[in-house]
Amino acid sequence: VPMKKESFEAALRAYDIEAQNIMEMKAVFVAVVLGTLAFVFPLNAATWYVTKEGNDTSAGSVDAPFATIQKAINVAKEGDVIYVGPGTYSPISLPSSSTKPHITIIGVNGAGETFIDGRGEAQCVNLTRDRYSSSYVAFTNTVIRGFTIRNGYKPGSTGAGVHGGTYINCVVERNVAFYFAAVANALLK
Repeated sequence: VPMKKESFEAALRAYDIEAQNIMEMKAVFVAVVLGTLAFVFPLNAATWYVTKEGNDTSAGSVDAPFATIQKAINVAKEGDVIYVGPGTYSPISLPSSSTKPHITIIGVNGAGETFIDGRGEAQCVNLTRDRYSSSYVAFTNTVIRGFTIRNGYKPGSTGAGVHGGTYINCVVERNVAFYFAAVANALLK
């Protein structure tokens, strides 16, 4: 039995409505995904560079890198990435009232060539906020990747090597805390 024109048009309208609903659902899905990505990876995130040959009065760009990781941390904002060339660097910390816990610091040549060294005198990495108050926070969202963190010293406290942060493909060695652990409030992966 051939389909009547009215039935055919009704079927097309139903198909068009269904297709429109699917397109609207896809648009909502895309908006949700993009919104989530914008939250996880801020659109205004910057990239900073550090090398032993750099200068802390430079722009921190690939062509004019900083000399210290600390300088890059001080200028970094939420979501920024800091790439660090091979070499041995001084200890680092977030400012005690930091509001930028989501930064990533990457040793581009890995833990075998990129070091943060406390020289037996200082804590190597401190990624905490308000360390001495009741609003203390250890940021595990700050990521350190591809470093050897060594020779940290912290008398009378915790975290001689690392305190706070998430460490991926890192070596944490020869760190001494007088009373407690050489690693405190940190995720090692």
